[in-house]
Amino acid sequence: MIIYCPNCQTAHLVANSTSDYVCSCNSGDVNLDYENKRVVGNYPDEKGNIVQVNGVTQPSANLLFGDRADNEGQRDVQRNAFGKSVDTNRLKKHSEYFKIKKINNI
Repeated sequence: MIIYCPNCQTAHLVANSTSDYVCSCNSGDVNLDYENKRVVGNYPDEKGNIVQVNGVTQPSANLLFGDRADNEGQRDVQRNAFGKSVDTNRLKKHSEYFKIKKINNI
């Protein structure tokens, strides 16, 4: 049976007897393969290592606001592929879950 991932638009060939299937989206497009997640505490990265986050200063990553900070170049914020601040957001690999038995009406 061929199933199409609605997120990364790739086709996957799975057996009819498969109970479920997880697509680890890998289309080559960062916007389709990753999700933007807000950093609220320590989290595991893609390799399983725990990333420590300083919970006290993390929410106040950018203290400079307004046009003057923009004009003087003090408001340089690193952005990820979704346009969010890298200090307060992270990218998480997207996984799409398919329940094959439900598709086959078993």
